[in-house]
Amino acid sequence: MKKIRFIGICIWMAAVSGLPAAAQTGDNLNRGLADLKQKKYRQAEILFTGMVRQQPDNMEMLMLRGEALFFQKDYDKALMDFYRVEQKKPGMASLWIARTYSQTGDAEKAVRALEEHLKSSFRRPESEIRLDTLLRPLENTSAWRTLWKKEWYGNLEKGISEARYEMKRGTPETALNGLSRLLDQYPDEVRLWALRGRTHLFNEDLRKAEQDINKAMALQPEDTVTLYSAALLALKKGKYAESAGYLLKLYRKVPARFSLLLKCSDAWAQAGRYKEAMNPLLEYMRYFPEDIKAVFRAGELAGKMKDYRNALKYLSVAVAKDPSTPVYFVARADMYVRVHTYRYAVDDYAMALDLDPTNGDIYFSRAQAYLKMGDNRNACFDLRQALHYGKKEVVPYLQKYCGY
Repeated sequence: MKKIRFIGICIWMAAVSGLPAAAQTGDNLNRGLADLKQKKYRQAEILFTGMVRQQPDNMEMLMLRGEALFFQKDYDKALMDFYRVEQKKPGMASLWIARTYSQTGDAEKAVRALEEHLKSSFRRPESEIRLDTLLRPLENTSAWRTLWKKEWYGNLEKGISEARYEMKRGTPETALNGLSRLLDQYPDEVRLWALRGRTHLFNEDLRKAEQDINKAMALQPEDTVTLYSAALLALKKGKYAESAGYLLKLYRKVPARFSLLLKCSDAWAQAGRYKEAMNPLLEYMRYFPEDIKAVFRAGELAGKMKDYRNALKYLSVAVAKDPSTPVYFVARADMYVRVHTYRYAVDDYAMALDLDPTNGDIYFSRAQAYLKMGDNRNACFDLRQALHYGKKEVVPYLQKYCGY
């Protein structure tokens, strides 16, 4: 089931990744995309409907509204939007038409639409289509088998797919060989340079990776594959601010990839620039306020900025939303220690130990809070527990405070 959900997300990401820059602006678009990702399909439909009214000739908005309707199983209305798109831009909505007919049980129409998609410039990679769970009802039909008897993809597309597959398999040398052969035939194909550079990165060959990625940048610096490869290279070289810049630029081009905001935040944090790290994280949280891991991350960053009030606010939200995770209690307890509120810290450490009773680190942290309070008796108990659970660093404390 998890695999199916993952593939479904990949399908959605692929569908929106082709949006032109003109369609990728405005907060409502981002909110609609976030609603789709969070399966808030009715909310997404309302947002996209408003945008369609403002821009009735915007085919991208019609596509997105059709997707929101599709996931609500309102297939008739979804098809109306998809066919309107198809009339204006043949091939653009054909894959979604195929998915819709696949779900309604009309295999003949589904395969016919899929054939139109395979003929179009909007064609997705073969592996993506064959693994598309929304097309699964077609797999046992004769029309599906007949469709794939024809060679729809050329050497370049097949070679790129094979290289990606070899990378996923953990066989980069095979991927490198294939990409190098393709580059002999297509020396100006930017994706090949970027992908080979990324493969060299996988092999820890920074010199060759940099050569290939620089070549890709020279050919097409705005290419999304190139930008992501450049971000990975900068990260590997310890140029965290540069990596963050590439990631943010890529996100602005493809706003559906919200995870880029988190990667951008992490890159800034690795550079020790916590204020800059907070900005993309807060933008992410605007669209995903219920992502507790992001809220927790905001609490950690606020603490590093010495903004303890907001740090405690974010960490308290994480604790309230997910009281089953001990690390959230520990983080808030550590923050209470930093503001000298030791009683609250002790209470949070106790909650963490209820969830993780053999954690010597937590006992040691609580012992130090007790010592700050002047409560040596409880501190010594925790120090002994910490030692019992393997925390040997407590021995000097036991000797100093507990007559050990």
